[in-house]
Amino acid sequence: MDYRSITIGSLKTALVVGTLLIFLNRYEEIMAGQFCGKDLFKWSLNYLMPFCVSFYSRYMALRKQVKTIQA
Repeated sequence: MDYRSITIGSLKTALVVGTLLIFLNRYEEIMAGQFCGKDLFKWSLNYLMPFCVSFYSRYMALRKQVKTIQA
């Protein structure tokens, strides 16, 4: 399996989805400039979760595809 392409695709997905989540959830704070360093941990979770979901789904789809080809 090509873990590099799975990881790169998952990072791209996490970047887009995480940014949208932050913007949707924290729009007022961002526009008012009222965010601080303690928010960075929460914001990082907005990127981590989409990455994990995307990586897992890509991995499982590729795994299923490889099993189908081998069968």
